[in-house]
Order: sequence, then C-alpha cells, then structure tokens
Amino acid sequence: IASNITYSVTGNNATATIDMNNSGTKTSLANSISVTQVGDGANTNINMKGSGHSMTVTQSGGNNNSFVATVDAANTLVTVNQTGGGSNSTTLDLTSNKGTVDIVTIGASNTIAITQQGTAGTNGHYAKVDLNGSSNSVSILQNGTIDMTTNIKSVGNTNSFTIIQRN
Repeated sequence: IASNITYSVTGNNATATIDMNNSGTKTSLANSISVTQVGDGANTNINMKGSGHSMTVTQSGGNNNSFVATVDAANTLVTVNQTGGGSNSTTLDLTSNKGTVDIVTIGASNTIAITQQGTAGTNGHYAKVDLNGSSNSVSILQNGTIDMTTNIKSVGNTNSFTIIQRN
C-alpha cells in the first residue's frame, strides 16, 4: 500500500478525518492527499477507497469552510481551492473511474455538491467549477457510460446551478 498524506492546519477547531480504506473493508493503493486548512472551524472529511487517487484541498481566508469527499474509484484527480471567505462547503461523492474535479471558489457561503457515477468513457467524467462571489449554489450529477463534461464559471452573488448529465 503506497499512500502519501500531508495535512497542515492553522487556526482553532480544525477537524480532519481521513479514512483511506474504509476501516479495512477495501484495499487502498497509491493514494495521495494534501490538505491545507487556514482559519477557524475548518473541517475536512476524506474517505478514499480503491486505487490510484490524488487529491489536493486548500481552504483559507475565512472561518467554517468545510470539505467532505467520498471516493471509491480508480485514477481520480481532485483539486479544490476555497479562498477569500468563510462558510464555503464542498461535498464530493465519486464512484466513477478516471473522474476529474477542479473547484475554485473565491468568496463566502458558496455550496458545491458533485456526484460522479457510472463507468464513464475513455477519459472519465470532468467537472470544473470556478466561482467568484458569495452565496452561490452548485449541484452537479454526472452519471453514465460516456464521458460527461461540465464547466461552470460564474462571477457574482446568489447564483444557483443544477446540472444533471446522464445517458
């Protein structure tokens, strides 16, 4: 088992739960996680099962940012940057192999939920979310046997996006 975890935290009440192989119920191979949290009340809960993962999470600039991810897929790449404000929340549920998630939020009180399911195609599902503003809500469901791609870029406040892709 080749896992590499780097966790760094600054502030009060930061909580991280990293459970790489679901309490021994599955094999966890070649995983790499790097989490940096700056600010009070930040929270990270990562549960990676399977093999060939990579994840980078950076939360900074405000209080009460939250990141929760459950990954049960091979060759998944996740990059999340929550900066510039507090109370940002990201929840990922990835069970599709070769999936890619790239999230950048600048602002406060943004909520993002991404679910990738199904066998996908050759390259896997791809979701990119780039938010500059506050109180935005994004919900993405990618499910199917072909590669699904979502790219959201928004500047402004109180926007809501719900994307459902399936075949």
